[in-house]
Amino acid sequence: MDALKPDSGPGRHRPWWRDFISVGPHNGAHRPALRVAAAITTPLTLLLVLGHPSWSGYAVFGAVSAIYSKNPDYSARWRHQAAAGLALTIAVTTGAAVAAIAPGSLLAVAAMALLSLLGCLLTQSRHWKPNPALFLVFAAGTISAYPHTWQEVPLAAALAAGSAGFGIVLGQLGHLLPGHTRRQEPVLPAVPLRHLIRRSAFRTDAAAHLLAPLLAGGAATMLGIGHPFWAAVSATVPMGAATLAAQLNRAGHRIAGTSLGLLLAVALLGADPPLWFLVAAVVLLQTATELFVARNYGIAVVFLTPLALVLGDLAASSPLPTLVADRFIETLLGIAVSTALLLSLRKRTSSRDSVIERIAG
Repeated sequence: MDALKPDSGPGRHRPWWRDFISVGPHNGAHRPALRVAAAITTPLTLLLVLGHPSWSGYAVFGAVSAIYSKNPDYSARWRHQAAAGLALTIAVTTGAAVAAIAPGSLLAVAAMALLSLLGCLLTQSRHWKPNPALFLVFAAGTISAYPHTWQEVPLAAALAAGSAGFGIVLGQLGHLLPGHTRRQEPVLPAVPLRHLIRRSAFRTDAAAHLLAPLLAGGAATMLGIGHPFWAAVSATVPMGAATLAAQLNRAGHRIAGTSLGLLLAVALLGADPPLWFLVAAVVLLQTATELFVARNYGIAVVFLTPLALVLGDLAASSPLPTLVADRFIETLLGIAVSTALLLSLRKRTSSRDSVIERIAG
């Protein structure tokens, strides 16, 4: 897989810390950021006004499909968003079903691992960017962490699908803007699964996607740490990068961003703010996350961390010190597991390539 190939290109000798602290160009990032923020906060606000904060997770994770609304070709945009909405609705429904059987259990960890594998398949066969594995694991993990009844499963599916549909509508509003011109982007052909399976690089990548959340989430569950899905989510984070160096950089960003983000979360939640304040915070945090996620992941995580804790607090309140401790410990655990796994796979791949070169020589 590309992530296990030696880094190449003009930036190969660039110091690691330069990539760690650099921020990419703006390039109109505010437009999709505002669109994603609107897609997420509108259904969230509606549910809170109606007095159903515990349903917010269903709607929020369905609306996450709005992050795939950046393609300038509106026809390709809605197809991509619709497919992402379907995948996220499956993740939310799976999380609710698992929670009706055994919330926060090893069954939930297994479901997250399979959804991470699905994200890998979608990325490599359908060329999805960003890799949806993280979002699918996050959705299923969050929903499966709290007890549910079977009657809530269809509700979860309906709210996720409805929010995804609302995001699709928002993504198509550009058609109505003055001066809009039709654009068509080249579409890469899908890679059949049978062709992917023949590639050793894909098999290695798939193994990393499956094992990282499985091992991290399983370890957190068996150790009895609260919110074990956070470990699984953190273990999936580096998989979104293309090379081993970028994956390790992303892992460092996750730890640094989480550490600073927890301080911001304490400032936001420590004073027990009113509901309207939390809704406003969600809007600002989501917009800030989208502004930086493609430019410097570490900065994005500073805003993403309190956003996740605020949304969790709206769905099921927990003591703030417990939330902060669990988030930090499980972030370290997840990153440690994924880093060890990626380095092990890199070593295994390098050894295999050396053997092949000796035989060929």
